[in-house]
Amino acid sequence: MNNLPKFVFTRSLKQVAWGNWGTARLVREDAAAAVSKMKQEPGRDLVVLGSFTLVSALMKAGLIDEYQLLVYPVVLGKGRPEFKDQDERYSLILIDVKRFKSGAVKLVYQPLREAKPRALSAYGSSAG
Repeated sequence: MNNLPKFVFTRSLKQVAWGNWGTARLVREDAAAAVSKMKQEPGRDLVVLGSFTLVSALMKAGLIDEYQLLVYPVVLGKGRPEFKDQDERYSLILIDVKRFKSGAVKLVYQPLREAKPRALSAYGSSAG
């Protein structure tokens, strides 16, 4: 993962570093426009980690091909919404499930508009 290209979407940072592996690319332009261009380039899949604001913008632009959600067996009294500022309904289809020994579950969805169903993992058979 450290050798893969990194992109940081920000309006406030002047530079971004990625430890000892060089500088990540700073993206200041409109996120949806930038990701749309990136998706046209050859190479590996794009992954968004930990940015609900970015995910919301990409959802609205129809640029997300797959959602991977991890559900942990913990109930909190407070928290931030995963998908904020959404005023539309997004229909998804479940394409894979993986259950971990810890009790966590990974759910993989695709938007219904482009879903390519694949065989679901047998519930409980994948322990990791």
